[in-house]
Amino acid sequence: MKDSIIAVRSIQFDSNNDLLLVQVGFGVTQNDGERACGSLEVRLVGLGQSLDQIKSRAVLQARLILEGVLFGQSEKTENSKDLPITDPLTGLLNRRYLEERFAEELERSKRYQYPLSFAMIDIDSFKSFNDTFGHQAGDEVLRATAHCIRGSLRNFDVAARYGGEEFILVLPETDLTSAVALAERLRKQIEEHFSGTQSHRPLTVSIGIAGLNQKLHSKHQIIRAADQALYAAKKRGKNCVVVYNAELDPDLA
Repeated sequence: MKDSIIAVRSIQFDSNNDLLLVQVGFGVTQNDGERACGSLEVRLVGLGQSLDQIKSRAVLQARLILEGVLFGQSEKTENSKDLPITDPLTGLLNRRYLEERFAEELERSKRYQYPLSFAMIDIDSFKSFNDTFGHQAGDEVLRATAHCIRGSLRNFDVAARYGGEEFILVLPETDLTSAVALAERLRKQIEEHFSGTQSHRPLTVSIGIAGLNQKLHSKHQIIRAADQALYAAKKRGKNCVVVYNAELDPDLA
């Protein structure tokens, strides 16, 4: 971004979610020459770092957010500008745009040597629910699940509907321990939401997680690993979170 000024204004600690809340001010010149100024909140996972490290991470995250919001569309071709990026039913990103964002976040994580986690979420026994209560009720479940997902994420996380009853989370600057904590909170939130009297019947989700490392370093490998972890979660009785390990798919190790 040309002629950009990004500076940390304040830092607070959210003890409920173990997050650092950093207010960042910015002033950038957009591609059309217009000046955009304002502030945004960056949420960082992980403590035990120096003040300079925290500020550096916050400025980087703010830059990534601004690149996506202000400049993301200008980086696409003329043909891709008119393509939708959201799923019409849930309002989350669609699969096509997810794959673009995932590739971008993967490259940034490699470049700056930051952790990156990837979660695959599947609504348990959704086909049975659809067969019993109808597709209209199923659509309401998908929308409600998307709402829970959207409410659980930080402002730089990426959430998308992958297809059917599957959802994807791309979690930049997030190691596996933090990703599991986030996934567990989301799993419990969804379980509680669908255990209420307004639900047709209780519903849960299973979640598989994989992370960028020396052996899992491509889109294909990370997605496959998360899918294997999701399959393991289903085999363990559903309604749980499983992290990929080499025993689930030795070919990836």
